[in-house]
Amino acid sequence: MPTALWWDRPTFAEAHRRLALLRRLGPTADAFGLARPYPVPASR
Repeated sequence: MPTALWWDRPTFAEAHRRLALLRRLGPTADAFGLARPYPVPASR
């Protein structure tokens, strides 16, 4: 289980999108932000 580090925290909009996905579809990989390949390039 990858540990979420402080620099990996999603933006507010991204977290909101994931919450909406969780409510609609249940715990999917995309809702937890795991659908993208790691490592994630530092964009912020």
